[in-house]
Amino acid sequence: MEMLDGVALAPPPCGAFLPAVCYTSPAFYAREMTHVFGASWQLMADVEALAKPGDYVTAVVGDEPIVVVRGDDGILRGFYNVCRHRGMTVAAGSGNCGKRLTCAYHGWTYDLHGDLIGVPERPRFGPHFDPSLYALPPIRVETWERFVFVCLAADTVPLLTYLAPLPEMLKPFHLAALVRVVSFTDYLEVNWKTLIDNAIDDYHVPIVHPTSIHQYIAWGQYRVDTWEHTNCTYTPLTTQGKRVLRARADLPEEAASGIYWAGVFPNLYVNAVPDGSFSWLRVDPLGPNRLRLVTVLYDRGDLKARFRRRFMRTSAVLINQEDFKVVRGVTTGIQSRSFTPAPGCGERERRTQSFQARLMQALAAPMPRPVAASVRCGPDPESGRL
Repeated sequence: MEMLDGVALAPPPCGAFLPAVCYTSPAFYAREMTHVFGASWQLMADVEALAKPGDYVTAVVGDEPIVVVRGDDGILRGFYNVCRHRGMTVAAGSGNCGKRLTCAYHGWTYDLHGDLIGVPERPRFGPHFDPSLYALPPIRVETWERFVFVCLAADTVPLLTYLAPLPEMLKPFHLAALVRVVSFTDYLEVNWKTLIDNAIDDYHVPIVHPTSIHQYIAWGQYRVDTWEHTNCTYTPLTTQGKRVLRARADLPEEAASGIYWAGVFPNLYVNAVPDGSFSWLRVDPLGPNRLRLVTVLYDRGDLKARFRRRFMRTSAVLINQEDFKVVRGVTTGIQSRSFTPAPGCGERERRTQSFQARLMQALAAPMPRPVAASVRCGPDPESGRL
């Protein structure tokens, strides 16, 4: 069995948690970038940011810079955001690039299909220079409802298969018709897994969130489900919860009576609430002990939603701050020589343990195969031959 920093790359024993070194080791972090983030579907953007030809967004998936752009033909395409000449990014931030992506270093220009179409002073590259060999390497792009996802690996299952059964479960909420209300970004000096562990941990809710969450949900009536790439806790509402979170009239009984708290491996968390609001939280690793948390809130577009939206913002900020206090404490504690994790609390921590088992399976798997098995490349730099 393969070992990494003294830990066997295998799921923890039943009922157990990962050892502390998995959260602090640079070797674990480096492997996660290739084997976890390099093989999973990652939420990139809302489709409204890519509505017109030439609209583009950029991001970093794991440690790989990528860009997604809407083509003249209306098709979304994704590429590594790396110029084939000297490695400069070909796009920054988001916006509209017209009909081409242009490197700001030496002016190499690519069309919206990723093909190299412009090279300043091209004759100086010699008679054997062939621009067709220097297209931007592609990545996969697929959509669910209003959300654009990307994947760097060729062998990962299609997006809707990866997300199953969440698309069907959340279909009654009509996510494509919701209005984006607000987004905010937080940075924490903790390992990304610490925040994910907490997000899908049901055991801490009455202790950490006594007024922000717990008073609205029926603690003893949870339903916990885990699947290959996703998980979900469904929590029925209390009488107080039903009064505050008044359900949409068009929802089926279960959706109108409780909240879905769902996770998508490895770093996405979504909430669907009976009042019609929806949110997603994405944890972006920025190093072994640093992360960025992006929180985006959606709601119905009616004019009577002002109170509900104000409540959403306040609740989201409060819940996040309550969780941040905990994960900072965990980050300090797991570095102690005295720490050894105790067993989990059954169903209350099953999703966290399922995530950790899935993580170790991914780390033990072969290196993900890129979308372009043989990336088009130029001549051997040593020989000068094609």
